[in-house]
Amino acid sequence: FRRVLFRSTVVWVDRRGRFEPLWEDERFYRNPSFSPDGTRLAVDIVAEGQFDVWIYDIERDVPTRLTFSEADDSSAHWSPDGEYLYFSSTRDGVANLYRKLADGSGEAERLSESVNLQFSSSVSPDGRLLAFNEQGSPTFDYGNNIRQMALEEGVENAFDFPGFGLSDYSED
Repeated sequence: FRRVLFRSTVVWVDRRGRFEPLWEDERFYRNPSFSPDGTRLAVDIVAEGQFDVWIYDIERDVPTRLTFSEADDSSAHWSPDGEYLYFSSTRDGVANLYRKLADGSGEAERLSESVNLQFSSSVSPDGRLLAFNEQGSPTFDYGNNIRQMALEEGVENAFDFPGFGLSDYSED
């Protein structure tokens, strides 16, 4: 297996389709996610042969690498208060769910242990639940499932939908 990656830049696109460079370094970028206050952009970047999560401070025009494991870290989503980034990582084997303080301090915290691939999808507006996609579950639906994880003690997982793709919480 060989990855084929295309280099690009990060741009702003207005409603008329005009764009201007935001982050001009040519790299392979994917999965952009704006912070709740709109001042930072989390994005996956291939660096040193694997995916890592980076945070681009829009106002200061400064990129900062958030994850440094020798594995793939990707698919980051912000907590509603902007304090954490939830992401998937292969650092302990198959891609499972982790979180790390967005300021870069501390170690990444493992949130799940599954033999299946898991990719973070969205954090509920109150920050109590994490929606994620789990692939590879032995079910009738080809193993592509939306799942939900409680992030606080005492909160129950509210759903587990087989056969669906990625999910996103609504403010409503």
